[in-house]
Amino acid sequence: MASILEQYIPITKALSALLPGLVEVVIHDLKTNTVFHIENAFTPRKVGDNSQLETENYEKELDNNNVIGPYRKSNPDGSKLKSVSSLLTDKNGSPVGLLCINMQVDGLELSLNHLQKLITVDAQKHSAFVISDWRENANLIIAETVQKRGVRLAQTKKEDRIEIIRNLFVADIFSYRGSAEYVAEALGISRAGFYQLLKTVKQPEDN
Repeated sequence: MASILEQYIPITKALSALLPGLVEVVIHDLKTNTVFHIENAFTPRKVGDNSQLETENYEKELDNNNVIGPYRKSNPDGSKLKSVSSLLTDKNGSPVGLLCINMQVDGLELSLNHLQKLITVDAQKHSAFVISDWRENANLIIAETVQKRGVRLAQTKKEDRIEIIRNLFVADIFSYRGSAEYVAEALGISRAGFYQLLKTVKQPEDN
C-alpha cells in the first residue's frame, strides 16, 4: 500500500530544482521514525535511516502554522545550515510526517562578506574632486529626496519633482552651466516641463 507521504515527493523535487545545490529536502515518516525520502542529500543520511533526533521533540516546537523554524543546524563537516520544518498530516489532520528543508548558508555568507567589502566606503573619506562636482551633489540630493518621499525616481509625480527641484534650487545647483538639462534628463521630463516646475518653485520669492 502506497504511503500518504509519496504525494509530497514532487514538492521536494520542485524545491531542489528551484535551488540546486543549496537545499536538501527531507521527508521524515513519523510513524516509523525513519527518513522516508531525501532530495539532494548533503547531510550524511539516506532513506531508511533513523530520524529520531530530527523528530523526537517536534510537537513542542511547532508554531500555530505547524511550522518549526527557521533554525540553525550544523553538518558534521562544520558547515552551517538554515533549516525549516513543516508538519505533514493526513486527511483527518493526524500527523504523518515532517518536511524539512536544509539550506547551506556558508557560501552565501561568504559571498555576502565579499559584497559588503566591495560596496563599503569610509563615510569620512570624501574626494575633493567629488565634493566639487555639482553633478554628484545633484545626484545625492535627488536620491535623498526620493528616498524620503518613499518613491522610486521613475515613479515620481509632479509634487515629487517639485520637491526635488526645490531642494536642488536651495543647494544652488542651478547656478552651474548645463544643470537644467542634466536634471531634466534625470527626472525624465522635457526642458519646458523642467522650467515650468522651476517657476513654481521660485514663485514665492518672485512675489
